[in-house]
Amino acid sequence: NTLYPGLQTSPAPDGAIEGFLRTPLLTLLWNGNFAVCIFFVLSGFVLSKPYYAGNQIETLRDRYLKRYLRLSIPIAASVLLGYALMRAGLLTSAAAAELSHSDWLKTYWSFPPSLVGALQDAAYRVIFLGEFRFNPPLWTMKIEFIGSLITFAFYALMPAGSAWRKALHYTIAIVSIGVFTQREAIFYYAFLLGGVLWSLPRPEGRYKYVALAAGLLLSSFQYRPGFAWMPDPMLWDQKYFYSVLGAFFVLWSLRSGIADQLLAAAPMRVLG
Repeated sequence: NTLYPGLQTSPAPDGAIEGFLRTPLLTLLWNGNFAVCIFFVLSGFVLSKPYYAGNQIETLRDRYLKRYLRLSIPIAASVLLGYALMRAGLLTSAAAAELSHSDWLKTYWSFPPSLVGALQDAAYRVIFLGEFRFNPPLWTMKIEFIGSLITFAFYALMPAGSAWRKALHYTIAIVSIGVFTQREAIFYYAFLLGGVLWSLPRPEGRYKYVALAAGLLLSSFQYRPGFAWMPDPMLWDQKYFYSVLGAFFVLWSLRSGIADQLLAAAPMRVLG
């Protein structure tokens, strides 16, 4: 991305390559927003399974107690690898930023690395404060940790009985998340949407294709004239809003088994 005119300091217009890469659906091949949002929705789906598999509250509690370590170990590995690469002088983002005039790339790895700082990031700054200076994608780990805790608490506190009590429970959670997390709320709503997938009927017939097409279209959103017809949610970032909705519809369509053979193929299993 650093070589595209639209990401340079100068007000240069989009180049032909950049315009082509912004084509709907093609954006899914490089759009990190969609990958992040499908990860959050899928996390909500997986973490809520014990509730829908027989209200296994003890399993939820067990996963809650292990969540910090489960996330912190890969975080520590990533941070320490970033630290080692910086100390070895193998991260040349400053030179690349100067060459491409990219303000975006200039912000990466622009600090003197220290082992103490790396250990602090690994222990608490990433997972609690959202720090990501040693590896930019680590900004998702704070969301993943808090979203996991919200999911565990949400299903552990789910009331039994009538539908209105559950509706009130959902309302309290949605409003509280919105008030306390504001612009980031859309990410935590993604976890709740993942849990909702368990209670929805699996789409059948043409509806599974409609759900898949809707999800891919929503996830393709870009700040371009071709998407001007899609309303701005105002409260949250527009691209993340549509990426979350798109991820929800894509995963719902996959619940139909529409891609089971593809996902079970040997290359996909190698990729995880």
